[in-house]
Amino acid sequence: MLAESLLWSGEYPKALDVYRPLLEREPESAAVHMLAGQAFDGLGRHDEAIAEFETAVKNGPREPNVHFGLGYLYWKQRRYEDAAREFHTELANDPQNSQALAYLGDTEMRREGNSEAAAHLEKALKLRPDIRIANLDLGIIRSARREYDAAVAHLERAIRLDPRRSDAHYRLAGVWKSMGKNREAAAEYVKVKQLQSQENEDLLLKISGPPSKPTIQ
Repeated sequence: MLAESLLWSGEYPKALDVYRPLLEREPESAAVHMLAGQAFDGLGRHDEAIAEFETAVKNGPREPNVHFGLGYLYWKQRRYEDAAREFHTELANDPQNSQALAYLGDTEMRREGNSEAAAHLEKALKLRPDIRIANLDLGIIRSARREYDAAVAHLERAIRLDPRRSDAHYRLAGVWKSMGKNREAAAEYVKVKQLQSQENEDLLLKISGPPSKPTIQ
């Protein structure tokens, strides 16, 4: 519980300090390897995160979310074939796993399988309507099919779920433009520019760390 609390608080180095003795005591525990993998992922140590989840899959192939976790890490590295395999395996264990369905749909969309992707995304949203990536992707798919009203509904929901991200605003601007609503499109493009500027600042801060305090002379 302490390790999980540190993990969800973003205290990844401290979480690893707790995990190490746990791993020594229970080296074959899939759950412990999963937690360690999440901590490494939070630190940006992606290869180590994947290695921990691969060990977790080997030790506990039916552990809840173990295949989803590994698939998600593959997805982040754009290893979409590997990701799809793990999402399918998770769904074989738990057909109602809404996150696995959503990310499988996104993976299929990126592999240019929009029909199959839409089915996975729609099923995910029936189970859990607040999955942002499923709403964003269905907005993109509906737009491509010129189902503009449905696209707008999904994209606006994606924006409500996380208004700080620019991608849904950008897609919505494109839909408004396709519908001939240039004023609405222009307003969304302004938001995109503002949000992208903030995203760039956040990325620089993440890379460089917070500014150092001035030294008192």
